[in-house]
Amino acid sequence: MLSRPGFKHVQLHLQGTATYTVELGDSVLGKISRLENLLDKIPSRIEATRQHQQDTLRQIETARKEIGKPFEFEDRLSQFVARQSKINSALEFKELQEHSVMDEAEDEQQAEDLGECKGMEHDP
Repeated sequence: MLSRPGFKHVQLHLQGTATYTVELGDSVLGKISRLENLLDKIPSRIEATRQHQQDTLRQIETARKEIGKPFEFEDRLSQFVARQSKINSALEFKELQEHSVMDEAEDEQQAEDLGECKGMEHDP
């Protein structure tokens, strides 16, 4: 199959169980040379694909073995999660106390301001 993705270049796609693409140039000898190079590379591409497939299958097998194992650091993780929870609670409590103190201070200031306003109303 031939295609022209741009205005200048023509690509040849060799299609079987896989598709191999080569860009064709202007020279007839260059086209033949590129086709020969593409055909020469097919066996090494097939071997690389097989090797990648074998590596992936080994990784899958290793992952399957790991699925059944308990998490090695589960107890330690539980301790850290509990500690984090205590720290978060303490921080939230401290934050609530600070807001409470700030609210009390604001209430006192508002009461003082209100008292001053009432005192002004009664002064002639």
